Amino acid sequence: MEASMVTKADLQTLTAPIQDTLRAELASIRTEVATQTLERSAEAQSTRVVATNTAVSRQGEKLLAMRRHLEDIANRCRRCNIQICGLPEAEEEANVEDTMSGLFRSILQDEAPQRFEFERAHRALRPRTTEDSPRPCYRKRNSWKARPQNLRTETI
Repeated sequence: MEASMVTKADLQTLTAPIQDTLRAELASIRTEVATQTLERSAEAQSTRVVATNTAVSRQGEKLLAMRRHLEDIANRCRRCNIQICGLPEAEEEANVEDTMSGLFRSILQDEAPQRFEFERAHRALRPRTTEDSPRPCYRKRNSWKARPQNLRTETI
């Protein structure tokens, strides 16, 4: 009996089921690796989203605190202002400061100091109109404590 030689076709026939099994297992492993990679990526993204949300929340809180602080500073700055409403506007009003000093001297009479300690005086910054009442005048004092007692709560 003669031994027959194995041909290429015979080898392909014998190895075809093994190759199919290996291809199926390799595809399964690739799918599993891809799934694990996607899961790790999703976890990392989720962690980054949580960290970003936390950072945004903290920044929102800091922004609110800064806004409150700025408002407090602005209010502290304004508390040194005296507002006078209804003071008629002259066509050629040269110096609001002199007009307001004269008004304070006439109100305070005997208690009026020789010189009022004010940083500045001005009308409200809105445009002058003929229909509205006169623009308010503002004077900024050098210090809150320097306010005369009889001007503390009175409306002039």
